[in-house]
Formats: sequence, structure tokens, C-alpha cells
Amino acid sequence: MKKVAVVLRGHKRTWDFTKEHIFQFFEKFGCQVDYYVSFWNTLGVDRNQLTLDFNGKNLKALLITDTSTEYITPWLGPAYLSSLVSKYIFEEEYLSKASYDMIVDTRPDVAFDFLPYSKKMFCPKMSVGTTRVEPVVIDNGGGSTWQGLDDHCFIMDSTTHVIWNQRFRFTHELQSQIPLPCGNHSLLWEYAKVHGIESYTIPWFNSELVRPNVIDYQEQNFYIRAQISRHNWNKHNSEERKNIVVTAGVSEQDYAEAIQTYKAPE
Repeated sequence: MKKVAVVLRGHKRTWDFTKEHIFQFFEKFGCQVDYYVSFWNTLGVDRNQLTLDFNGKNLKALLITDTSTEYITPWLGPAYLSSLVSKYIFEEEYLSKASYDMIVDTRPDVAFDFLPYSKKMFCPKMSVGTTRVEPVVIDNGGGSTWQGLDDHCFIMDSTTHVIWNQRFRFTHELQSQIPLPCGNHSLLWEYAKVHGIESYTIPWFNSELVRPNVIDYQEQNFYIRAQISRHNWNKHNSEERKNIVVTAGVSEQDYAEAIQTYKAPE
């Protein structure tokens, strides 16, 4: 690959803990890496500091958007924020006369790890890669089921990205007319099928959410730290999670959903 775009979208969350790891991961691509940042304007988001964070990097766009009751949901928000940088991606490709070989569309609170048996990086056209794809409903353990696509990291070509980040137009009202076994994850699978986009599990790198309790662990490998912290985060109840967020100095507003959601069975 010669040219890759990294779209970082969503709440800032644990960006202050992940940023150096993220930069180091993409530097290993050995090609031009351009960054497009699209954050919600929540507590702790500072344009000057973010600009400093990207000092020496190819920062092509930095958008900070006021929160909207219409779009700030787990389904609509990521796609909406990604759609805002499409203009800048198009301008870069047009003016440089060189399309991106791959776009990585992800959150700022993610750790990455190359898989040891992978031979090369690749990104097929009209396809979306993510870290888990389950076309049919499976038993997810603890009496729950799962079907669809993981949603914290996607890779695709730039044409597919334009289609993919328009999924915020698939409104909640429309969704309610079609029963889905696993909410947003299942809807990603359906959205891909409607648009003729192939879904696959990325075979050459993996990714993991980085929860605020990552500061409690000292493993040298940041990806392993992220795995441990997420595993233990899922064991905590809502009050414990809230305390973790406050202790880590992360915006509680950024974790309004995550504090209340899934807790692993005992």
C-alpha cells in the first residue's frame, strides 16, 4: 500500500491513553498515512491540544461537532461523524490524483495488533472488513445471542467508505419496522447486504476497545493491556464503572452508554 487514510470518529474517551499506540501502529504500515479526525464536542476536547497531538503527522482534517440529540446514538453517531470528513477525503484524492488504497474507520479508544501469521495487508474493493462477522445468529454465551458485524473498526476502499458512512440515514424509525436479533450489529450486516458490500473478518490485524481502567495495568504490550482492561471492565457494575471513569480523568459524558450497558455474567 502507498496511501492510507485513518478516520478517527466519535467521543474522545481514552484518546490520551491510546494516541501514541495508534500512531506507532500505523507508522508500521510503511506508507503515507493521513489522519481525519471527527470528534463530538464533549468535556476534555480541546482543538489546540488535539492539534499538538498530531504534530509531525499528516492531519488532513480536524472537526469538532457539537452534540446533537438527533445523531448522538451508537448507531447514527459514528456514521454521521465519518460522513463529515468525506468532503476532505474527496478533496485529497482529487487534488493529489491518487486514491487511498485503504480507509481505516475507527474510534479513538482502540488498540491494534498485527496478527503473527499474516503475510500482507490487503483491502478488497466493495467490501468492509472488521474484527468479527457472524452472518447467522449464534449463542454468545450467558443466555445471549449475537449476529452481525463488530462496529469499533472498519477497513474499506474510499468508494465503499462513502456508502458505508451514509448508514446514519437508516433511521431508528425505519429500523423499528424490521426485527433484528442483535440491534446495531445485525443492522450493519443488513446494511452491507442491501448495498452489495461483502463483509469479512480482517485476517491481518486485530483491534480491541481501550477502557479507562487500562491505567490500572502495566503490561508492556498495550494491546494485551487493553484486552485485560476490557475483560475486567465487563465484570463491573454501573457504579463501579462510573468511579473508574472519574478516576481515569475521562469525560463521564463520553461513557454515558458504556457505563450502563453489557455486564458479563458471573
